[in-house]
Amino acid sequence: GKTLRTTKSAEMRSTEQFDLLGGEINAGENRVRLEVKGRGRIRYAATLSGFSPEMKDPKSMETPYFLVRHYYHDRLSYRDVPLSTESTSPATKLELGQRFRAAVKIMNKHHVPDYLVWEEALPAGALLVEGTARGNFTRLEQRGQKILFYFKPGAVAHLDYELVAHAPGKFRVLPSVLRDAADRSRMRLGKPAELEFLAPGRKSSDPYQMNRNERYLLATKLFGDGQFEESRKHLDVLYDVAPKDRKNEKELARMLLWIHTSVEKLEAERLVEVFEVLRERHPQLVIPFDKILVVGKAYRSIGEFERAWLVFRAAIHSSFLNDSRISAVLEDQGQYLGSVKYQEDLWFDYPDSAEVTTSLFALSQSLFQKAPEAKAIAARERRMREHSGNIDDAHLAPADREEPEKIAMLKDSARLLHRFLTLYPTDPLADDAAFSEVNVSFALKDYEEVVSRAALGAERHPKSNFKSSFEYMAALGHFWRRHYDDALQSAVAVAEGDSKDRDYARYITAQIYHATGKPGEAMAWYEKVKTLYPDAERAITYFEEKKIAVEEVTTVRPGEAVELTIDYRNIREAALQIYEVDLLKLYLREKNLADIANIDLAGIDPAAEVIVPLGDGTDFADKSKTVKLDLKEEGAFLVICRGDDLFTSGLVLITPLKLEIQEEAAGSVRVNVRDTTAKEGYVPEVLVKVVGTNNDVFMSGHTDLRGIFEADGIVGTATVLARSGDRQFAFYRGTTPLGVSPAPQAAEAAPQEGMPPASTFKKQLDQSDYLDNVNKSNRFIQEKNWGAWDKLRRGDNEGVEVQQAK
Repeated sequence: GKTLRTTKSAEMRSTEQFDLLGGEINAGENRVRLEVKGRGRIRYAATLSGFSPEMKDPKSMETPYFLVRHYYHDRLSYRDVPLSTESTSPATKLELGQRFRAAVKIMNKHHVPDYLVWEEALPAGALLVEGTARGNFTRLEQRGQKILFYFKPGAVAHLDYELVAHAPGKFRVLPSVLRDAADRSRMRLGKPAELEFLAPGRKSSDPYQMNRNERYLLATKLFGDGQFEESRKHLDVLYDVAPKDRKNEKELARMLLWIHTSVEKLEAERLVEVFEVLRERHPQLVIPFDKILVVGKAYRSIGEFERAWLVFRAAIHSSFLNDSRISAVLEDQGQYLGSVKYQEDLWFDYPDSAEVTTSLFALSQSLFQKAPEAKAIAARERRMREHSGNIDDAHLAPADREEPEKIAMLKDSARLLHRFLTLYPTDPLADDAAFSEVNVSFALKDYEEVVSRAALGAERHPKSNFKSSFEYMAALGHFWRRHYDDALQSAVAVAEGDSKDRDYARYITAQIYHATGKPGEAMAWYEKVKTLYPDAERAITYFEEKKIAVEEVTTVRPGEAVELTIDYRNIREAALQIYEVDLLKLYLREKNLADIANIDLAGIDPAAEVIVPLGDGTDFADKSKTVKLDLKEEGAFLVICRGDDLFTSGLVLITPLKLEIQEEAAGSVRVNVRDTTAKEGYVPEVLVKVVGTNNDVFMSGHTDLRGIFEADGIVGTATVLARSGDRQFAFYRGTTPLGVSPAPQAAEAAPQEGMPPASTFKKQLDQSDYLDNVNKSNRFIQEKNWGAWDKLRRGDNEGVEVQQAK
């Protein structure tokens, strides 16, 4: 019968709820009456709740349901900074003001199609830390000492939230409750709990149970601060209790190894045990030099001598690479020769590990690569010294004053390669080194050394991929030394194979036969490469060319034997037809004798015909043959010579006349006609005709009593004809241009647009072309070996990778 609450509906924003305390509820029946003033309908619900000694889960919902609710202490702190992982140490007695965490786990097997309300009761003496609740709820409401979490249909996940103890006392915590928001009779209950909040000044007696994550983080922070003993306590627990914790195994083992290699008393077995874990499962870890040496010492102290040797060898390897970084620094600073000297000295200081021997070979490759840049390197080093103020080099060591020079650098490369091959003849890189050594000899143009080194390389490395290259290089060396027999012996072996140098070897073989006068063999080899090298095709054309020629004019004194020389190539026989002619009439009609073989002689019988055998038609070389003609009388005779389908012609003059010519640059020609018979006098009244190549008419006249005729106005090279009587003729053709030659009528034709000048077409191979494949292979070796070594020496190299000690 009491009025408990009055509410105006206009002021309501949502469902209004209120609680009644125990004193306001009757022990027996209770009635709820709502009086409504005004229009409208209302809905309400009344729930009676309280403490019961028997709180049973009604299980009116199958899922979800509660598994467990725990209260945990707050996160551990290191130097007043909380660790990044949650505590899992159970909390039952909490200090006043202490923060703690509630974690509720739930089982959710199926998709939940309903809207759910999760009710969490707070301990009476605790406050919720705002913003700490975590879960997949859509919203939450706090009503006094209760928190209501609302969930949409779907999954319901675990909850956790943080609390602060603010009032001392022992408190019973109501169980978690999960209800269907639409049907409140469907619900699940969790378990109640008990907590004690201690009076001010009292400390909690809960034993703190540190989890793995906390122990690991704490050990890491202690280790980072150099508190090795404190860190080790946690690390030993983690390592012994949870050896299969692969997540942090690497760092656990690393920190333990660091600690065990830093203490004075060596625990060898424990250190080896930790190192073995790293060796097997974390081989990429880098261990500093001072620590890896302690590991080697530990192996040795327990009698594992082979393992100790592997560890020490790895330390030497890494130490060498670390020291080699200085050579890279020197080179980068412009002190190339200083870098080379430092690296070579380092090689002397270390035992012959794979990396040490590789560095020697790589150093030789670097010198070979840099040799063409010697002048630029020297200039750069001078600028560096001047920039640093060291203009006066007197105070520098000789090696520091030395400047790079191409030939010297190449010789240094050869020296290092020779040393490498002498000391490491069975090294996997030995054939590479031998190949490079021959290349250095090529660069030095020391072909005798090329032959020697190439032959040695082929002998020592018969199974190498460079076997045919060695033979080819030996052939080149012999060829360029003009030792053709030796070159042929080396080249044919390559030419008949299938290596990349085969075609060059075939071309060289052809040239050797060509140079030694064996055109048949040369042509056979030229045929194999004529599509690759234009010069080979032109050589074949040259050998197969047919030609035949006789002297334009052959002059013979009366009474002497008449001999005609025939120049020929690849012609089987020559057919000669001899006609007696009037030289002056012939020349006046033809103007010159260039096309005399095409003169129409139809109806004229030759004075004589001769067949001259020349060969089998496969001479492949220019040859000559002298033929005696049965001519005795004075006169001019035209000789028409036919060889196969080729024609040529010449004049035979049987005459006592001899022309002695005096030419002046202005265009004057003075002709002296002499008789070469016994009286050896000058001949008067000889008809003389003179014409220049650029004259249109002949200058004619007779010799005076001195046998002299002079013609002026001759332009070009002069031609002189003389006749005495009916059968005595003489002929002269000058070679010196006289007078003023007219300008050429047209300039030379310009090359067509888009066409390169003829000089750019490569007709013959240079020496460098024959080394094309050789140079490519050598560059590959250099890039592979020097590139790999340069990358190694420029690496971090701050210690030893564990895998190197395997």
